[in-house]
Amino acid sequence: MSNVLTGLIGCFGGVIFTVSDQYIKTFQDLSVTRKNKYADHEIAMNKPITEFTGEELNEVRFKMRLTTHSKASPLIDLGILKSIMNRKVAQRLIIGLSNLGKYTLRELSDEWLHIAGNGVPLIIDVELVLVEYIDQVSNQAMNSLRTDELMKTETGKGGPERLPGSFEKIKDRVLTKFDDVIGGDYGE
Repeated sequence: MSNVLTGLIGCFGGVIFTVSDQYIKTFQDLSVTRKNKYADHEIAMNKPITEFTGEELNEVRFKMRLTTHSKASPLIDLGILKSIMNRKVAQRLIIGLSNLGKYTLRELSDEWLHIAGNGVPLIIDVELVLVEYIDQVSNQAMNSLRTDELMKTETGKGGPERLPGSFEKIKDRVLTKFDDVIGGDYGE
């Protein structure tokens, strides 16, 4: 095991990415996708107003080649990946000295490239799609949720007149004719 750890590249749950003279299990074509969320609010006769509403979960994609090199078993390695996916539990993704956070394995595709005469695969290429896992809400998001909940309970009593920032309803307002305001007949 010490030889495995000498060329340690990283890990995802129970899958260790490493390179040594006796063992090769690494990834290729790693890509990270980060996105923001926006809402476009339609305005009559104008262009919509765009509002930033938060961040999307990060997505990580990479490929691995599972081989029989140095007593490794592609079927066992594939079984470990399937187990991670079936457990539906977030795992830490660590690359080098960077802890990229917790991720769930959302997609796993495998392609059996070379199969021995006894039906045992010698090389399996796999592609993984991991999605960031957030297990707690930040303080800022929690305060925003509380504010939203307060506004919902407030606006639920009495309709739009009770919306924050709306004018108070004046019950005893006396309407006057326009002619009375400008002093006489207008337009004659």
